[in-house]
Amino acid sequence: ISKVSKAVASVNVAGMSSDISTRVDLKLYDSEDNLIENSSIVKNIDSVNVNVEILATKDVPIIFAATGVPAAGHMLSGVNTGVPATVKVAGKQAVIDTLTSIEVSDINVTGQNSDMTTIVAIKEYLPDNVYYVGSTTDSQISATIGIEAIERRTFRIPVTNIIATDLPDTLAAEFPNLEEPVEIQISGLKSVVQALSSNTIIGMVSITSLAEELGVEEVPEGIYNRAVTFQIPDSGIESVTEIRVDMLLQKKEAENQSTQDKKEVQ
Repeated sequence: ISKVSKAVASVNVAGMSSDISTRVDLKLYDSEDNLIENSSIVKNIDSVNVNVEILATKDVPIIFAATGVPAAGHMLSGVNTGVPATVKVAGKQAVIDTLTSIEVSDINVTGQNSDMTTIVAIKEYLPDNVYYVGSTTDSQISATIGIEAIERRTFRIPVTNIIATDLPDTLAAEFPNLEEPVEIQISGLKSVVQALSSNTIIGMVSITSLAEELGVEEVPEGIYNRAVTFQIPDSGIESVTEIRVDMLLQKKEAENQSTQDKKEVQ
């Protein structure tokens, strides 16, 4: 009996997808995990009740995000990567089914002027009742946050590219004081800024926004000083020069009547 090191209750869970509750025989093993089969050894119990929790597993992508502000003249590129890019986790099926990603959003990039790589213990970011599958070493994820230098360029926008949007059929819009060209400076990621062209950038003045500010359904005739919104990518841009223009709104009927009067005079 001195050779007995442990008693083991072993349950075969192969192919099981739900929790198991069963009674199994106890087997005795020595310190080298060899099964002891000796009829002279008498146990006080021969079997035990065993409850086994069965967890579902899933490979889940890791999403990385940064906090803080990079060094002056630099910005986040939006290209964040991890090695590995996914992690295997386990949990109850109902929990795992709703898990679409693991988010690591506290990587501090304050003062950084180039891509920043750090090691993340992914176990710390798992939701409640979700468990990492693998060794402690494997749970260390190499995360890289992309940081690039800011590119600044001046664009000369043709006056014809400045338009009024949401203009009702009854109104005509003009920008009488605009000088050709309209110069703006755009700052952002080099790849984004260099892809822009002066001839394709459209500046828009929203009539709908003007009506909302005035609290009216139909904007009356008049001259309005308005900010121009430029149609450029939402991501990868740090700043755009603010441009304001005088917009003249006139009713089209008055315009047509003026033309008719001129014809009659002739």
